[in-house]
Amino acid sequence: MRFLFAAMIFMLALAPDRFVRADIWVGGHGDIGAEMNASNQLELHFHFGSDVNAAGGGTIAAGGYAPSAIQVSVPGPSIDRPSGSQWNFLGATSDQVWFLPPSIDPNKPYLGWGLEELDPADWNGDLTWSLTSVVSAPAGSNISLWKEEFGAPTPFFATSDGISAADAFTQPAGSHEHFFLGFTRLGMYQIELSIAGNHKTFGALSDSAVFTFAVVPEPTSTALIGIASLGLATRFVRRRKSKCSDEKTIEA
Repeated sequence: MRFLFAAMIFMLALAPDRFVRADIWVGGHGDIGAEMNASNQLELHFHFGSDVNAAGGGTIAAGGYAPSAIQVSVPGPSIDRPSGSQWNFLGATSDQVWFLPPSIDPNKPYLGWGLEELDPADWNGDLTWSLTSVVSAPAGSNISLWKEEFGAPTPFFATSDGISAADAFTQPAGSHEHFFLGFTRLGMYQIELSIAGNHKTFGALSDSAVFTFAVVPEPTSTALIGIASLGLATRFVRRRKSKCSDEKTIEA
């Protein structure tokens, strides 16, 4: 395990800028969300209603952030993939699963899917979230998003059988959801998500963006990766004002 973690630090040192010029979110509540920007277009972003914890003992201030400005930590410990064919969407029976839960865990980000910034009166029906592509991921890994009720899972995204139009779920404007999000290998993941809906004034609207997740052995691993990142490159946090397309660069 120590060798694997050291290898991850080494890979991070050699990684493109997109992997290091970001804050690493390690704890507290935040959302992947969408808003209408100043150009009357849908725009995906991270939204934090209050300050959250960042790697290295820092904080990420409340507000809206471009997807490229935040890396989401997914720390261990991992669990064995549950037995039973209903769990095949997660991957092979021999796989381990690192995950973010739909409930508060003080050692993990509490990730939600938030459309509270969209007025339900402005939309015809629900909006649709989709997994568009996996830009990069560890070899042999799978990514899944699912909800679980009384031990029975309902998958929304599952790369174990490829990516198709079935990797999607709908959500009403003005609402907020929490699900399980799981990964089957340690390492860095970049996944492209999209959202689409029919606006009563502006018609069919959509946006897509790439989100980065760092799957690490344990919470302290994330902190060390965060410290390594700070030593390798100056971080640039692009923070957006809500309902405004203006962006400013904050040097850490």
